[in-house]
Amino acid sequence: MMANPLRDFERSLERLFEGGFARAFKTRLHPRAIATELRKEMDASRLADIGGVLVHNEFTVEVSPGDFAELETARQKLERELADFLAAHAREFGYRLAGPATVELKAATGASAPAGGAFRVASRLAEGTAPPAGHTAVMTAAELATGSKQAGFLVVEGKRILLDRAVTVIGRSLQSDIPVGDPAASRAHAELRRVGDNYYLFDSESTNGTFLNGERVEEAVLAEGDVILIGETELRFERGG
Repeated sequence: MMANPLRDFERSLERLFEGGFARAFKTRLHPRAIATELRKEMDASRLADIGGVLVHNEFTVEVSPGDFAELETARQKLERELADFLAAHAREFGYRLAGPATVELKAATGASAPAGGAFRVASRLAEGTAPPAGHTAVMTAAELATGSKQAGFLVVEGKRILLDRAVTVIGRSLQSDIPVGDPAASRAHAELRRVGDNYYLFDSESTNGTFLNGERVEEAVLAEGDVILIGETELRFERGG
């Protein structure tokens, strides 16, 4: 069974909430939402390097001043859990970190500061750890995905969608990578993850479940022609150009 860093992160948070963490964490911010955006930021930062795929390792999460004040007593614990989550995500996908993964929660200032419950994420390579000039080239997610003849696609309502991300979120939310308007779909219903030339389907603890070829699954590796069912919406997995 494949590791699931996001699920492990949530279990770590549950242990914190069993202690004094819950009393300190009273904001409208949701740790899972922060973790998901940090993961997307790491995936988007991928650079092709002679030592493998290099990703950013220093992350900043800006929140409203009010949320930051309410988070203060729990902030360091949450930062450590988020950093551990990113390190586990990097290990799972074989990313190379230029230094330790770190996360800093900061209070945003100015008119553009996020509203309560919202946040924004930024990242960078740790200072002085970028590889020598000529050894690194920027490679887009699409290039990383299509560099292999085994690129994957989902066919949804007649539309063929290239799976060009390390992690593709499927759900009812319009912020999903592949939005599904089915009323039985959860906002973040399922994920597809690429590891090498394989694609894995993970149910994101959805309300109504994720089905593969008629059977309810929590996680499974996909093969050509597999049909994912979310509510009454079918998504067919295909290979090749």
